[in-house]
Amino acid sequence: MWVIRPEQLAVLDAVAREQFVRELLDHVREHFAARTAVMTDGELIDRIRTTIDRAAEHGLTERNPVRRFVALSIVFGAGFDEEAEWAARLLADSKAMDQRVRAELLHELGLRRLRDGRPRGGRGVTEEEP
Repeated sequence: MWVIRPEQLAVLDAVAREQFVRELLDHVREHFAARTAVMTDGELIDRIRTTIDRAAEHGLTERNPVRRFVALSIVFGAGFDEEAEWAARLLADSKAMDQRVRAELLHELGLRRLRDGRPRGGRGVTEEEP
């Protein structure tokens, strides 16, 4: 029988996380090219890692909810989850809700703000949707 030690599991987790970070890098480069053009891969990878950690603080740990959260951070800014009142309120008020539902609602609110021309910071948005 194979026995996997905790240290080995930690290494596997780290490898899986980095693979996910690379997938997200490709995703945001493809879907948010104009917004990420000024960032080097290293800068964007750091931003993605930090955003994954922020998502986890809100209970978003599955791939799709995290991907949505990262996309929203690219569109609305790194601190959108605390600085944008609509996002902060939803994240605070929906803690008992399934994370996939929470991420979908957050995504829909973000899309609505973009369609209404009301992104955080008052900038006009003509680029990709989160």
